[in-house]
Amino acid sequence: MKKKCPFCAEEISISVTKCPFCAEDLSAETANQSVPPQQKCQPDNATSNVSTPSIQVNIGAQQLQQPKSNAPLILGIIATVLCVPSVLCAMVCASAATAAGGGALGAIPMIYILAVLACFICSFLAKSDHALMTGIFTIIGALVVIITSFLTMNIIFGLSGGICYLIGGIMSCINNNR
Repeated sequence: MKKKCPFCAEEISISVTKCPFCAEDLSAETANQSVPPQQKCQPDNATSNVSTPSIQVNIGAQQLQQPKSNAPLILGIIATVLCVPSVLCAMVCASAATAAGGGALGAIPMIYILAVLACFICSFLAKSDHALMTGIFTIIGALVVIITSFLTMNIIFGLSGGICYLIGGIMSCINNNR
C-alpha cells in the first residue's frame, strides 16, 4: 500500500519512516505537525528524485542567447523615410539662410541633416556587439533631431522621425542585454 508524504506529497510506502524523496522523518511526531505539502520539498542530497524547475543557461561552455531584434533597424529605416521631406526642406532652408547672410541660421538645418544621417547609420549597427553604445548615440541623435525639427519648423515629419529614432535607440540598448 502507498500513502502520500506529508512534506513533499510524493507517493511512498506506508512502512517507511524516512521519505526517499525529501528525506524527511515520517515518525508519528513529525507527521502530526501541520506542515503544508510541498513546503519542505528541498532535497538533501543530489541523488534525490525530486525535480526542481530550472532553466539551463549553459550548454557546455557556450551560453544560450536570444537573437537580437531587427526592430531598431526597421525603426531607423522608417524614421529616415519620414525625415526625407524634412531633410530636403532643411537643405533648402540652409542654402537660403546662407545666401541671405544668416550664417548661424544655416547651421541648424545642417545639424538636423547630420543627426538624421548619424541615426540612420546607428540603426544599422544596432545588432552589432556594441549595441549599447550604438543605442546611446541613436538616443542622442534622436533628441537632436527632435529639437532641430522644432527649430527648422519641420515638426510633423521631423518629430515623428525623431520619435522613431528614439524608440529604436532604446530598443538597441535593450538588445545589448541579449
